[in-house]
Amino acid sequence: MLVADVSGHGYYAYILASALPDLWRMAWERTASAREPADVLKVLHELLESILPVGIFVEGMLLKLLPGGEVIVHPAGGARVLIRRQDGEQIERHDFKGCLLGIMPPFEKDRQVLRLNPGDELLLTTDGLYDQLEGHDGQTLSAHLTTTLQNGMFEWLTGLASDSLANSPQKDDITLVLLRRRLESPPTRATDVPV
Repeated sequence: MLVADVSGHGYYAYILASALPDLWRMAWERTASAREPADVLKVLHELLESILPVGIFVEGMLLKLLPGGEVIVHPAGGARVLIRRQDGEQIERHDFKGCLLGIMPPFEKDRQVLRLNPGDELLLTTDGLYDQLEGHDGQTLSAHLTTTLQNGMFEWLTGLASDSLANSPQKDDITLVLLRRRLESPPTRATDVPV
């Protein structure tokens, strides 16, 4: 899964954002034999490096989800990941740094591994959410994240963003993607399978 954000505004940024899905597909196809996140990001960087105007780059993160609950996160620039554990009400914030695509190729050492247990939520977002919420209601983002949640993390953060947008102009694009690891179901017995 790729979450990406193009730097800057205006025509060049718009054209690049429109082309990102095609560039992503090209990078995916060229790495068919080795699809580790760093390999895919390296090809994506090479595609971008040759076409980007000065001052435009891509920031984001590439995730690889593994069946056992492991999540490989490879940041491209600054990447923030929020996790809410199924058995808790607090939010964990993970900040990762990597190379901006189009500026410098990714390094394998930037790769991070997180683990999701059944029922855990993982939220990916572009920096626009953080820009919008920083200072909202006079609180820092860190203060917001210590709030005890009664509902899901996605609903809570979209509510905070909506409140902020009602009182101040939007500062940047905002993208949120929520992943939740399913609760494990008991194995099916042979007698339950239709013949």
